[in-house]
Amino acid sequence: MAAIAFRTTTVKSGFSLSSLIGVIADWNDASMTRNSLNKLSAGELDDIGLMRGDIEGIARGNLIRSPCRAAQAATNTKKGRV
Repeated sequence: MAAIAFRTTTVKSGFSLSSLIGVIADWNDASMTRNSLNKLSAGELDDIGLMRGDIEGIARGNLIRSPCRAAQAATNTKKGRV
C-alpha cells in the first residue's frame, strides 16, 4: 500500500494551509459552542453556573469559570432554586 505524503504549501508571508484550516476549525468550534449555549434557558445556564453574558467569553475561550460562581450554582441547585 502506498503512503500519501501531505506537504504544506508556504507563501512568503508565512501563511500556510494548515494555519488556515486551524483558524477555520477554531471558528467552527466557537460557533457551535455559542449556538449550543444560546439554546439553553436562563435556568439551565444557571444550573451549570453561567449567565447569558458569559457565552461569548466561553466561545472565545477567554472566560474561566470562577469557583465562587460554580459554588453558588451548586447551592442553588441543592435548594431547588432555578
